[in-house]
Amino acid sequence: MPKPRRAEKETTPEPKPIDAKNRRAFLHELDGHIQVDDEETPAGKHIRVTQEVDTVVAEPPPPPPDLKSVLGPDAAGGPSKRSTFEKGKRRTIWPWIVGGLVLLAAVSTTGYIFLTRSDKFTESSVDLRLEISDEARSGDSLTLTVRYANNGTVGLRDAELALTYPSGFTVTASSVEASNDFRNSFSIPDLDAGEVGQMTVTGRLLGAVDTEHEFAGALSYRPTNFNSIFVARDTASTTITTSILDLKIEGPEKLSPNGNGKWTITVTNAATEDLEDIQVEVTVPTGIKISSANPAASEGTTNWRIDRLSPEKSQTIVVEATVSGQAGDSLSFGVTAGLVGTNGTVERQAETSFLTAIVTTGLTVSVAANGQTENGIIQPGEPITYSIKIENTNDAEISDATVEATFTGEVLELAKRQGTSTGTLKDGVVTWTKEEVDGLKLIKTGQSVTITLTVPTNTPAPAKNDGDKNPKAGVSVAVTAPDLPGTPTPTVRVMSVATKLTFVADARYRDDQGEVLGSGPVPPKVGQTTAYRIIWSVSTTTNDIDTFSVSTVLPTSVFWTGKNINSDAGDLTFDPVSRAVTWTINKVPFGTGSRLPLLRVWFEVSITPSADQVGSTVVLTEAVTAGGTDAGIGDRVSTTVSSLSSDVPNDPFAAGEGTVQP
Repeated sequence: MPKPRRAEKETTPEPKPIDAKNRRAFLHELDGHIQVDDEETPAGKHIRVTQEVDTVVAEPPPPPPDLKSVLGPDAAGGPSKRSTFEKGKRRTIWPWIVGGLVLLAAVSTTGYIFLTRSDKFTESSVDLRLEISDEARSGDSLTLTVRYANNGTVGLRDAELALTYPSGFTVTASSVEASNDFRNSFSIPDLDAGEVGQMTVTGRLLGAVDTEHEFAGALSYRPTNFNSIFVARDTASTTITTSILDLKIEGPEKLSPNGNGKWTITVTNAATEDLEDIQVEVTVPTGIKISSANPAASEGTTNWRIDRLSPEKSQTIVVEATVSGQAGDSLSFGVTAGLVGTNGTVERQAETSFLTAIVTTGLTVSVAANGQTENGIIQPGEPITYSIKIENTNDAEISDATVEATFTGEVLELAKRQGTSTGTLKDGVVTWTKEEVDGLKLIKTGQSVTITLTVPTNTPAPAKNDGDKNPKAGVSVAVTAPDLPGTPTPTVRVMSVATKLTFVADARYRDDQGEVLGSGPVPPKVGQTTAYRIIWSVSTTTNDIDTFSVSTVLPTSVFWTGKNINSDAGDLTFDPVSRAVTWTINKVPFGTGSRLPLLRVWFEVSITPSADQVGSTVVLTEAVTAGGTDAGIGDRVSTTVSSLSSDVPNDPFAAGEGTVQP
């Protein structure tokens, strides 16, 4: 380590000591690093001045030079000489002071200039802006514009843009390729001072009308003169104001108490692309009871699901219902439509309602079919007796009333109708006037007129196409009169036709071609085993049969072999404890046996007759019961066939050979 540099400060002898006042003034003018001391020397008292810089150490000064050598031989004294000495002393001290101040000022100025000329970074100089339309249409394409700018003097590097999308927004395109699978992170090129840039993200936003959706952005970056990460943020919002679904409902503005009405719901795709999984839900108030709908509801009686709807295409739902209440009541029939999301939630897109008022029209019309005042069920070929009652509930008499009954359904044979008055038939409409029914000429207050008509029905043929499914017989009755204002509200009654379920149980030893299906001796013999094949088949005409099942019990003398088992559909099981054989099918489609083949199942049983069975036939299965739910009428249908024996009456080769031989 080098030795400290030693700095010596030259002192100038004074002719006489400075007094205390001058000393204080002198010290006040000096820098704090300059030390002034009084010192006695052989030449007299003088001042020693020392200035330290860093490690500079002040040492005692050398003996002062002889005044004569400095000032000449005339320095012995005198006023002029003393004045000259004091001026020389001041000239020696002040250059040090002035030089130091000049140096300090130079350094400060240089540092200031350096600092002010160097580049500075402030976060406010980095700008991020998200821009999007204030209003949007649910389901339409929407573009988010992201603008960023470096308004400072420092460059930016490692820039990364992270976007947060609202629920229901799906990205379809972006002007900059995303750096992650979620398509919400983007690498931004380095931004020089004063440089700007932008990018766009396009997507589809689904949401409910009148809901606000916020987009958020965060731009992270590093200034070139910093190692720290800074983040600029911004948000933008849009409000869904219109829907991609147009919803309309039409219906009767007025109905009489217990009257029937028809409401038509129309859902239209107003978007530019196909829409999937549309849910339509009807809110039915107390006082409205839905009797039928076309198409049928997908869930319950008030929910419909539309799988796909093309742009500008519509789906119509017609709902028929009966109203109840007092005159003066108003019933609001509400409908909502929305899109079903992947998690099962429904984004509501449209909502509307229709108000129906219950009024006293003067006439109350009721229709009963086979004694039922509500929709009912008939068996194939069963006739329907209609009872039409017209009652005057007005304060005034009703004259010259006309009754029109419009019948629908191919099962009705109107030409064969019977009644006290059969009316006039034209194009499926039967009309009664005062010419056919005398009571219609004048109906006084509180009086009523009843018309009875019986209409035969035919047995529907087995279904061959979709139009043959779930046949119905309907009637719509409306009454008009000059004294009745407005359009009459019809009263509707619908009767659903049950399907015809056919079940066949058979036991065979040989098939129709003579091929052996069983084994062992025929007729059966004591102590020897004979096997038979049991064959079950089912068919239905016009309606689906849900949860179909067949069950029978094997007698204790009959053995379940577990062989030769086959089934066209469903499951066949045997319970060794209860000895029950059961066949179950989830659904027997309409037209099975006509447009579709029969559904069959078969299995094998065997007997080993004992001596006490000689001369008799052996029961192979007990009575067989088959049934299920008729999906067209919502009611259960069933049938029972008798037990099967070793006599196998339907076997063309072994029929009647079931008696046990010794």
